[in-house]
Amino acid sequence: GMKGGLVRPVSVWPFPKKTFAKIAKTADKFLVVEMSNGQFIEDVQLATRFVKPIEFLGSGGGWYPTTQNIFEKIQEVLA
Repeated sequence: GMKGGLVRPVSVWPFPKKTFAKIAKTADKFLVVEMSNGQFIEDVQLATRFVKPIEFLGSGGGWYPTTQNIFEKIQEVLA
């Protein structure tokens, strides 16, 4: 019953800003999932021109996201 989409950039240079700008027209918010401390958030903010809220799931130091981590964060964001 949850509605969502996924953007998985194959490369971050050049950054796919047109893709994020297009999605920002219809998305309610974004969830950035990364295996670091949030460096990707600023790129998404700039590409979407700060028009939508951006949530974050990530951590450095060898952490990796599991499907359960992501699902729980999506539930939290949509609640």
